[in-house]
Amino acid sequence: MPIVEAMLTQRAIRRVKPDPVDDRIVLRCLELALEAPTGSNRQNWEFVVVKDRTVKAKLGAQYRRLWKLYGGLGRRIRSGEQSVKILNSVQWQVDHFEEIPVLVVCCLRGGFRVPFLPQPPIAASSHYGSIYPSAQNLLLAAQSVGLGAALITMPLWSNTVARRILRLPASVEPCCIVALGWPKGRYGSKPRKPVGTVVHLDQYGQQPWRDQAPTTERHHRPGVHSPRIVDQRPATANRQSPAIWRCKHCGALVHPANESAPVAWCARCGRLTESRRDGGD
Repeated sequence: MPIVEAMLTQRAIRRVKPDPVDDRIVLRCLELALEAPTGSNRQNWEFVVVKDRTVKAKLGAQYRRLWKLYGGLGRRIRSGEQSVKILNSVQWQVDHFEEIPVLVVCCLRGGFRVPFLPQPPIAASSHYGSIYPSAQNLLLAAQSVGLGAALITMPLWSNTVARRILRLPASVEPCCIVALGWPKGRYGSKPRKPVGTVVHLDQYGQQPWRDQAPTTERHHRPGVHSPRIVDQRPATANRQSPAIWRCKHCGALVHPANESAPVAWCARCGRLTESRRDGGD
């Protein structure tokens, strides 16, 4: 999937199926997450992959405690159609949290704080700037293989409780969670403000591009569309036999889980390969 298309169609996919996700897919997505830059190249990330239902239930309980307050407030002060859709989507995730196949808790090592000593805002910005680029890479990697993904933080509202649930040492801080699963919905275009309304030149308030037409069309642009996500679960007997590809890395024949799948895993070299149709034997 071209990176521009991924960016144009990326959205939070909260409604996912309970079907399991292969560990190899999760690990490959995390390998791509590690390609993101970190402050001073410290590479001080840690990732906790949560699959155990008991652990998910404990995190879900924390999620529900905060959502009960935030969600109720949101429904009182937000009335637009888009806001209602988002609130309903989050409510679904809250209600089905234990059914989400994989939760990736993105953490950072280091960043100790001296008690009662205030830190400048730049300290927090620099610290968390080392984890969110990798979280974005993880979201894009998940999208590229057809997984639904959404970044959430509410289950971690209490670091103390989150550390206890995940058995994290004091030197490791949980920052956010990326929920992964085979989607019930689809990626696609979404409403965004015109770029000129949020871009300022040299100083805040100077917006020479405010009334300028967009440089590219975001919707219905040739070559950029909103395809339905492909189910890449292992093929079963009642599915049609898929086409055969050749791995672009080693040339081995690849049998995708779904005929229209954009990528598949090569059994020989263990790498993801994009669709390259081959007649096969």
